[in-house]
Amino acid sequence: MSNRIKGHLLNSGLALISSIFSFLIGEALLRAFLDKAPWEVKPFNHHKIFCEQDSVLGWRKIPNKTGKHVTDEYEVVESFNSKGIRGPEYSYQKNGGEYRILILGDSFAEGYTVEFAELFSEVLKREMNNNGNQYCEVINCGTAGYSTDQELLFFRREGKKYRPDLTILLFYDNDPWYNTQAKYLRGYKPLFEFENGKFVLTHVPVPKPDTSTIQATGEKSFFRKMKDWLNYNSYLYVFGRQRIENSHALLSLAIKLGLAEPDLINSISIPEEFKVFKKNYGEEITTAWKITAALICKLNEEVVSLNGKLLVLYVPSQPSIYADDW
Repeated sequence: MSNRIKGHLLNSGLALISSIFSFLIGEALLRAFLDKAPWEVKPFNHHKIFCEQDSVLGWRKIPNKTGKHVTDEYEVVESFNSKGIRGPEYSYQKNGGEYRILILGDSFAEGYTVEFAELFSEVLKREMNNNGNQYCEVINCGTAGYSTDQELLFFRREGKKYRPDLTILLFYDNDPWYNTQAKYLRGYKPLFEFENGKFVLTHVPVPKPDTSTIQATGEKSFFRKMKDWLNYNSYLYVFGRQRIENSHALLSLAIKLGLAEPDLINSISIPEEFKVFKKNYGEEITTAWKITAALICKLNEEVVSLNGKLLVLYVPSQPSIYADDW
C-alpha cells in the first residue's frame, strides 16, 4: 500500500474519530444544559393518538382508554370513559335543576395538551358552579381532527342523549376546508354534499385506513434504523433536526445534500386550508362555506328540537393573536 493511500486512510480515520468525539461532546453538553433549563427538547415524535377507526365518524376516541401524550412541549395523561368522552362517566339523565352544557369541537376542545382539570370546559364548570344558582355540568366531547360534519354526526349519535341545555360548537378556520375533504391526517372521513337540491350524507361507511404504503416485509434499511434510534435517544440529533425542519433555507439545503426527504418541504408550504382567507373565493371555497353553513344550520335545528340552544364559538388561530407567529 502506497504512502499516499495510507495518508488518505489516516486522515479519514482521524476525521471520523473527531466527528464522533465532537458529537458525543455536543450531546453531553446539550443534555447538561437541558437538565438545568426551564424547557426541554425530548427525543419524541408527535403525541400518541388514542383513537380507533369508526365506519361513520371516521375515527373516535377509544372507550375506557388511558394513555400519556409525551412530546417536547408537554406530558399529559388523557383518560376516556365508556362512551369515549374525556373525563368521568356522565349519566344521560339530568339531575333535578341541573343545567347541562355540551362541547363539540376538535383538538382545541379535546385539549390533549393540558390535564383534565385545566381544560377550559372544566374551568367553565367551576366558574358556573361557584357563581350560579343551579348546578352546572359540562361534558366535553371534543375529538382531535374533527370538522363540523363529524361534530354534527357525533351529536346525532351520542351528544343528544345528554339532552344539553346549551351546546357549544368550537369553530376553527380549517373546518370549511375539511368539511369538503374525504380524508384528514388521521384517516378517511364522512362527507355531506348537495345532491339534486338535497343535503345528504355521503362517503359512509368510511373506508378503513389505507395500509398499501406499508412495506410488505416491514424491514428497514440500516440508515433508517440508525435514524430511528437517534430520534429516540439523541438530544443533539432531535435538537438539530427540529431547527432544520423549521427553517425553509436549511431544509432546502438538507434536501439538496440528500440529508432530508423532499416531501418535508411541503410541510412548510402554505396549507390548502388557508384558501378560506383569500379575498376572492373560487368555486371550491364557495362550496366549502356553503356546506359549512348548512352543517351549522342543521346542527342548530337538531339542538333546538331538544329545547336547547346552540352557541358557535370561533377559535382564533395562533398567528391571529401573536404577531411573532404571523
